[in-house]
Amino acid sequence: MLRGVLCEDPSLDTREPVDWEECLGCAASWQNPCSLPYPVLKAVHEDCLRPHAFPSVTSLTGCLRRSWLMHTRDYYDYPSGRLALLVGSQMHAALELAAEEAGAIPEIKVRWTTQDGIQINGTADLYVRVNGSGVLQDWKTAKAIWLSKLPYGTHAVQVNLYAFMLEHNELEPRHPVDVLRMVYLSKSGPDTKNGEHNGVVQINVDKWDAGVAEQFLNTNARTLGRALDDGTPPPKTSERWLCSYRPVVQQCEAIGN
Repeated sequence: MLRGVLCEDPSLDTREPVDWEECLGCAASWQNPCSLPYPVLKAVHEDCLRPHAFPSVTSLTGCLRRSWLMHTRDYYDYPSGRLALLVGSQMHAALELAAEEAGAIPEIKVRWTTQDGIQINGTADLYVRVNGSGVLQDWKTAKAIWLSKLPYGTHAVQVNLYAFMLEHNELEPRHPVDVLRMVYLSKSGPDTKNGEHNGVVQINVDKWDAGVAEQFLNTNARTLGRALDDGTPPPKTSERWLCSYRPVVQQCEAIGN
């Protein structure tokens, strides 16, 4: 669990862990050597305090060991490393304010219980009816958009799980989903060199059969639930690029395979 931050003072040989109070107090002097202004650090801190349901759709996609470690172990992160999360949160806040004006339903809370009785929670970004079809959109901010690599990472898995949970939602409302769509916003703006996109790219994703999504949720929730119950570490992910997530990589390596 995130307990504090790693000090980004460039004069330090090693970045030392500090608590948020110390970090914010340093920044409030307006003389902090790390160059991150107090308003930025304060906003990052407040974003970190937002409640997160567990297990969630996000925690069940990607690396289950990482999800388990981040939920059960103390760790520290660089404030600068969490700026991208802050930008994403702000984008979703703006989405929620504006989408309803055009007849869409934003930020729908979803819940589904596995066959083992594990409640999975999440938030579907945006649902809208277009020409009689139910369209579920999942919005992502990205440093850059490479059209040939979309959808990125586990995004296609995530939007499929949200679609299943929205159709079988144990909270109101339920909605039929016909089209799955990823919406990417590039933080670097339009592709002015190649002219491939104007800073926003929408792509459709193939929809899974309901049985495939249900099995994925049951299997991964069972593995993560067992780890929480008896401390058995989930296996390392085969998607080793996920290991670049720094805060818990040392704890992971200490466990081994």
